[in-house]
This record gives sequence, structure tokens and C-alpha cells, in this order.
Amino acid sequence: MGNELKCRYCEDNATVHLNLIMNGKSHKVHLCQKCAEQKGVTDPKAFSLAESLLPEAEIKPAPLENVEKDISITCEVCGFSYSKFRKSGRLGCAACYQAFEKRLVPLIKGMHKAPFHKGKIPHRSMERRAVKERMEILNGKLRSAVTEERYEDAARYRDQLNQLRLELELSPTTS
Repeated sequence: MGNELKCRYCEDNATVHLNLIMNGKSHKVHLCQKCAEQKGVTDPKAFSLAESLLPEAEIKPAPLENVEKDISITCEVCGFSYSKFRKSGRLGCAACYQAFEKRLVPLIKGMHKAPFHKGKIPHRSMERRAVKERMEILNGKLRSAVTEERYEDAARYRDQLNQLRLELELSPTTS
């Protein structure tokens, strides 16, 4: 039984195991229940968990210019302030994302691959979307060709559009 992990702070047996990713580096933190509670790990409102668990040398926050100015920013829709967000780790409403965008994007980039959510798209849906995008491009080319009286090109674009419409009709839809 000599393989038990010890608490980072008190050397008791660790029962809480965390893997924190900061600045692209993974940090494993092992805590006993008592230290986990003291550090706020068991509190769902705890936001600056990494700051309380990792030595300062391991945490390099993104450079922020005009921090005081940004802390005073408030959301025009709900009145939530950026300083409240920093304390709670929660936003007041959906509009807060735009109000605090300048500060949120670097935070999100530090935690995720990109500052926006792509989600997962079923393969068939991706194919259908690509066909629809191609159709939009061809519609634009068709309008331009007709306006510029390039009727042979317009006929070719029309035929390509009809072929893509047929593909969409024949392709199985996803629910």
C-alpha cells in the first residue's frame, strides 16, 4: 500500500486528485479532503482554483493593459461588472460575453483550443452544408453572369446549380 498519493500541503493521504492546465502545461495536484475544502476545491463557486493551488512561478497570466479601466466595465443589459465576474467566475447574462469580450477571449484561449464553440456536426450535415455553400456561390456567379450578359457562363452555372439541387434532394437527411 505504499503507492498512496500524499496531499500537497499536509502529507495525509490524498483523496482529491486534480489535473490543472495552465499556460499549456498540465499540473497534477493531490489533496486530502480537509485541504481540498480549505482551498475551495469542493466549492462550485471557486473560480481562481489554479491560483490558490499552484505556486506563483507556474502561473503566468496573459498580459492585461488598462486592467483598472477594464474592471470598471459593466454589462449594459444586466449591470453585472467585470470585477464581479472576476470574483465569482460567472457572468450575469448572455450580453456579458460581448461586454467583457476583450478580457474573456484571452481567458478562454488559455483554457480551450479556440475562443469560440464549434460543436460536433454529423458527417452528412457537413456534406449538406458544403453543398448549400457551393450553391450560394454559384447563385452569385449566375446573377453576375446574367447581369454582365455572359449567357454561356450563366447556363453552365444554372446546370451546376440544378445538379447540386438534385444531390440535396437525393441525399438522406439527418434528424
